[in-house]
Amino acid sequence: MLLHYLEGKLTVVDILEKVDEHTSLAELVDDKRRIFVNNAFENVRHIVRFDYSKNFYYLENSFLPLAMAILPLEGLPLEGNDLYNLVNGLPSNKYVLYGIWNPKWSFNRIPHLNKVNEYFDPGKMGKVIYIGKESNSKKGKLEILFDKVNRLNFSFREIFLIPGVLSNPMKYARVFLLEDSEGFYALNSQSKKHEIVPFRMRPLKLL
Repeated sequence: MLLHYLEGKLTVVDILEKVDEHTSLAELVDDKRRIFVNNAFENVRHIVRFDYSKNFYYLENSFLPLAMAILPLEGLPLEGNDLYNLVNGLPSNKYVLYGIWNPKWSFNRIPHLNKVNEYFDPGKMGKVIYIGKESNSKKGKLEILFDKVNRLNFSFREIFLIPGVLSNPMKYARVFLLEDSEGFYALNSQSKKHEIVPFRMRPLKLL
């Protein structure tokens, strides 16, 4: 049965065992219900994201909700309220996801969304906000959609304030790609001002 209360949320699971190349059986830390998770390490506690698209996975008479692994929980400085909120499910409007993008992965070109999905797969994205290096004036801030790329002449503050710049969290994962740490400092600063938590995604290619 679909866990409706977790749609779009981040939460914490224990990975139990691999069931195929990309998928693992897992257990919610909160209530011990079992789900399937894509792209996780075996026997490691993970932060995972549930899509709004009601994904399921069927295997050997098991028909369970499917979540996407974002990153292992081990080593993250989470405790107290932060960990409690994650275990109980962090709502989709209370977090953003970001990945560090190596331009070499896309041959020093702006990546298409299908290329982004080769390295990061948090679920349905709709679009990605791409933050180039400050010294690279040709890239700057971009909005990468499936069929086009738009230049964003907005500050980080405006990206969070202007409706429609970020993806609708009730439909899609809100994702940033950053080329360097300077972009993270700006992202982290604005996230805190809006009481939003940024989580760094683990690249799939390094699995």
